[in-house]
Parts: sequence; C-alpha cells; structure tokens
Amino acid sequence: MDNGNSLFDTILISGSALAGWLFGETGRAMTAGAAGGLIRHLMDEKFHLVRGLLAVLTGSICATYFGPAAIRFMEQNPFYPIDSAGLEGSAYFAVGILGMSSGKFVLAVFNATLRRVDSRKEG
Repeated sequence: MDNGNSLFDTILISGSALAGWLFGETGRAMTAGAAGGLIRHLMDEKFHLVRGLLAVLTGSICATYFGPAAIRFMEQNPFYPIDSAGLEGSAYFAVGILGMSSGKFVLAVFNATLRRVDSRKEG
C-alpha cells in the first residue's frame, strides 16, 4: 500500500524525527552519558573496540536513568553555580563516567569473589 510519500519525503521525515530526538532532553542526556563512558574507557590502559562500544552504551543508559537524580543533587549544592543547561550537561556527563566506574567496580568484586570460590573448591 502506497502512502504517497517519495523516498526523499521518508528520509526527510525520518531525519527530522531523529534530529528532534537528538536535540531533545533524552538525546542530550544519552549523548553526554555516552561521552562520559567514552572518556572513562579511553582512560583505561588497553583500548578494545567492543569494550569501548559497551562503555559508550553503558554511559548513555546510566545518564538516561540516573541523570535526573544527579541533577537534583547538584542543584542543592551551593558551591556549584552553573546555569540549568550547563548543570544538566555536567550531571549527565558525570553520571556516564561514574556509571562506567561503578560498573567496573561491581564486576571486579564479582570476579574476585568467583576466584575465591574457585580457589576454595580446588584447595
């Protein structure tokens, strides 16, 4: 069934929707969180493409869900005098970095526990 739209119309409409999402609140949060995850990954000693992509994805997810809580926390800090746009970007970026760091910490604790359990089984 043809809806009367040409390929150009479809591309234009889809591009407009993508731009609206990207420059909207959720898109900005995910982009800032992804940047935080990428920066956190680049601070590691080894660069690995798959881990880097996972870091970007994790940072963007953390920023989307934990960003509003970070914004509320930063708004109540009297020593953080930033306008609301700068505050949001900073909070989302920080959550992206902290999300990656806390995720690495949880995985390290989990791996250490598994190694301890495995050593007890062998010994």
